[in-house]
Amino acid sequence: MKTINVNKTCRIAVFSLACCLAAPSWADDLNRGEWGVRYESQAVMQKELVKGCVRDQNGEPLIGVTVRVQGTSQGTITDIDGNYSLALPSKQTKLEFSFIGYNTVVLTPGSRNSLDVTLEEDVKALDEVVVVGYGTMKKRDLVGAVDHINSEALEGRSTPSLTRSLQGQIPNLNISMRDGKPDRGASYNIRGTTSIGAGGEALILIDGVEGDPNSVNPQDIESVSVLKDASSAAVYGARGTFGVVLITTKNAQKGGVKVNYNGSFSFSQRTVEPDLVTNGLQWTDDFVEAFVNNKGTMPTSINNIFPYTPEWHEELRRHDANPDLPKVQINENTGQYEYFGNTDWDKLLYKDVTAGTDHSISITGGNDIANFYVSGRFFSQDGIYRANTDDYQRGNFRAKGSIKIKPWLSIDNNFDMMHKTYHYPLISYDQTLNIQRNMEQQGFPMAVMYNPDGSLTYSAVYCAVGDFYNESSYQDQTTLQYKNTFGVNITPIKDVLKFRGDFTYVNTAYKRNRVLNYVPYSTGPEQFAEKGKSLMMDNKDETRYMAANLNGTWTPKLGENHALSVMGGWNLETSNKDTFYSERDGFLFPDRPNYDLMDGLNYKLEQGDKNWSYVGVFYRLNYGYKGRYLIETSGRYDGSSKFPVNEMWGFFPSASAAWRISEEKFMEGTRSWLDNLKLRFSVGALGNGNVDPYKFLPTMSIDKTGVIVGDGQVNYTSYPGLIPNNLTWEKVTTYDVGVDVDMFKNRLTIGFDWYRRNTTDMYTVGPTLPEVLGTTQPKGNYANLKTKGWELTLSWRDNFKLAGSDFHYGVKFMLWDSQSWITKYNNATGKLSDYYEGYRIGDIWGYNIEGLFTSYDEIANHADQDYIKISDSKIWQPGDLKFADLNGDGKIDKGAQTLSDHGDLVIVGNEEERYHYGFNLNVGWKGIGISAFFQGVGKRDWYPGQETGFFWGKYNRPYGYSLKMHENRWTEENPNPNAYWPRLVGYSSENGGRPMGTPNNRYMQDASYLRLKALTVDYSLPQAWVSKLGLTGLKIYFTGENLFTFSNICENFDPEVIKGGDVDLKDRKGEEQGYSYPMLKTYTVGLNLSLIHI
Repeated sequence: MKTINVNKTCRIAVFSLACCLAAPSWADDLNRGEWGVRYESQAVMQKELVKGCVRDQNGEPLIGVTVRVQGTSQGTITDIDGNYSLALPSKQTKLEFSFIGYNTVVLTPGSRNSLDVTLEEDVKALDEVVVVGYGTMKKRDLVGAVDHINSEALEGRSTPSLTRSLQGQIPNLNISMRDGKPDRGASYNIRGTTSIGAGGEALILIDGVEGDPNSVNPQDIESVSVLKDASSAAVYGARGTFGVVLITTKNAQKGGVKVNYNGSFSFSQRTVEPDLVTNGLQWTDDFVEAFVNNKGTMPTSINNIFPYTPEWHEELRRHDANPDLPKVQINENTGQYEYFGNTDWDKLLYKDVTAGTDHSISITGGNDIANFYVSGRFFSQDGIYRANTDDYQRGNFRAKGSIKIKPWLSIDNNFDMMHKTYHYPLISYDQTLNIQRNMEQQGFPMAVMYNPDGSLTYSAVYCAVGDFYNESSYQDQTTLQYKNTFGVNITPIKDVLKFRGDFTYVNTAYKRNRVLNYVPYSTGPEQFAEKGKSLMMDNKDETRYMAANLNGTWTPKLGENHALSVMGGWNLETSNKDTFYSERDGFLFPDRPNYDLMDGLNYKLEQGDKNWSYVGVFYRLNYGYKGRYLIETSGRYDGSSKFPVNEMWGFFPSASAAWRISEEKFMEGTRSWLDNLKLRFSVGALGNGNVDPYKFLPTMSIDKTGVIVGDGQVNYTSYPGLIPNNLTWEKVTTYDVGVDVDMFKNRLTIGFDWYRRNTTDMYTVGPTLPEVLGTTQPKGNYANLKTKGWELTLSWRDNFKLAGSDFHYGVKFMLWDSQSWITKYNNATGKLSDYYEGYRIGDIWGYNIEGLFTSYDEIANHADQDYIKISDSKIWQPGDLKFADLNGDGKIDKGAQTLSDHGDLVIVGNEEERYHYGFNLNVGWKGIGISAFFQGVGKRDWYPGQETGFFWGKYNRPYGYSLKMHENRWTEENPNPNAYWPRLVGYSSENGGRPMGTPNNRYMQDASYLRLKALTVDYSLPQAWVSKLGLTGLKIYFTGENLFTFSNICENFDPEVIKGGDVDLKDRKGEEQGYSYPMLKTYTVGLNLSLIHI
């Protein structure tokens, strides 16, 4: 049998690949006649021929190394044996040897005809420093589950906040945006469901201090590290139970003063615009159909507001046929206006395009003794509303610096300030209402904005679009935050022993002022009225946060084979939040909102506070033997003021180990292509103290009666509810197994982790108490949860010569998933309306739909569906939904709605997001850079809630939206059994007793999606041009955000923001889905310039 030389076979394959990649460069050179090696013998004789072999440090030949005359396109590449041959103009010509994953070498042949070269591996990728808890660590030495990105991943993104730029960039860092508001925060979740009790998100630290990522200038970011497992996060104890996000800002750069400016202009549009029926006649015809099919009688009004008569309906039909007729006329009998419009209220509310600007500047410099970094940013985004629009502005300022007092002593300071303002319109008669909800119920297309006399119509005011145009009701939010951290660094023994202590103070002042004013309208000539309130409300919150840290690190010199690092420290955090609320009615001068200029008798004053503190001591020990065997153990002893004295302390340990298999002797044969192969394992336990203060204490609140007692309202209080017998930490134990692989001189990188997380003693409701007790059961540590998941990262980077210039490219793919199950819960009867043991988080129970009824005979021969109320008449007809009788008992029902008796209900979907993924592409050539970032969710089910007007339309309330997608429905004129929508019956989705009120498989929506999150094209001007301007760098760029979305979800929804309503107004617990502030697609043009002054 013939023996196959594996090494040589691999080299041949790589050589073939290198030839393919280099082909464009060769072709271009040949076309231009610049190829330096000529085959004519005369040309060769006039040049000096140099030959040689290029090898790596192990003596293995390197295939595809670029050998080029420095500064020209003349060159060649090494063959499968690492050999090259190149004719040179002279022996003094400089030769450049370059290969991805190795350091470039430049040599001059001199008198030599043979020049062999050894290239050393570029180990920067493995030696990259990653920020971890209370320190840094080389990437090769990590034993925990840590992911890391640097500022390059965030460049060119003109977004209101860092949060939007991070979304999808790091595997299993799940950032959920509720809507597109410029000041909207987000939930930071690491590795799936955390706790159904106390809850919990990732701990976010900015330069080691807890903070809001929305408060930081994105241009200041140097790196972001995510600590995912218990081993990595253990030194943060209970604060880092569900992972830690470490955001590090840029430090000063030594040398001359460097100035960098980044400026951009953006314009934005809504990602989705609902496709609504705006023709008044079609809307009215749909209304009558939905109303009659439910009630069985003709309507007398539309939502008890807009008059309806058959005569008016016919007049509307006449106006529709003749557009020249007036849209408003006076009813001779009532003297009031009648309307015959085709008003698109959505277009009247929203701008087509909104604009924004972003300006950032940074100045840095210093030397070995002192350095500084100063930066500032101003961001402004115009609102999306045409009137009383929501303007947002934010400014940031940061100043960092350090001074070396002695060789062993230095101090540093980091000051940061953020100020933002946000003006937002409100509805005059109820500040908690969402305008899309009002438009659904009052924005009838037949109505118009203005009457002939110029006054607003009642419909315009009631649907709130006219209310916004009046510009008298609004809220102004202001946030001012300043933060300062002062640190001292002591190094008694250089590179062996160091200590650091720091103190941080953060003050955050928040103020929200709401003003409501009456809005005038008219219903007929000289028939004027007002709608709304005369009211002012103020919220003022001030939070004072302080943190102190002391830690020391000992790294003794134990020789080449042993590496030891011991770190220990102490941490103290306190937070004091004061709240104040005031309210009064009765403006004397509506255009001058001031409590001194109000005379209302109704007023309210409320004051409160919320305080907590944490203290802990921690340690971390790292040991490595020959760089192959790595061990880490860490722990923290935590105390929290949120628990009783006997339960406030807890110790939370962790341990991890890693084996760098690639460093073993038996792997020597793989070192030509395998750079790193490391297995990791970790286990650790942490405590979750994310409960509100005072939950273990009986509390009593003081309030005023809602009615007059004697001479006025009187104060009262209520007897406190029950408290748990005991309250302590939720406990979270995490197991993690991972593998890291780097191949082909770090071109290919693979990372995979599998984990399991057990959350026990979750803070949930206790056992059911007898009803005669007269109170509800208190919450305590009563439930358990398990979470399983995995994450995968693949990346490839490379470069080659194209037309004489470096062409570099990179690809990165990330995929991750997790699922969670309840393993313990107080639900003795197994009610489906609550959690139960074995419940998979996100499961949706509902009916199966077989199709539409086609005849009365089919209805008579089918299972009895009278449990479900089809209409007020309760008579099922052809065109109605046909439910599946899954338990075969001849009737459709929900049984007792328990696990043991659930009738015809089954699990029809799961609303949790599954298979998150991200995909990065980037290329660069001759100063031109292109990068694209795709992000998405592979699986998610969504059943629209009752108040989801953009989905249900008139299947909910007959006077709701008319949707164009509902034209594909069963009608008597078109009895299509394959129609997606059934017979139009009002209130069909109103509640669980109606056909669509309970989830079913037919209208379960596929909310998975793929989104082009960001696309950037930039061009860096040649240095020769830039230097003439006195600059060291000048780049212009274009960036697009949320440009394209591919999804099977209903066309009226953005799959990324389908949660309900606007929580700034009122959290309606998932209602009003799709009525949130729109997500925006943004187009940005900007420039970045820099200069250095020596």
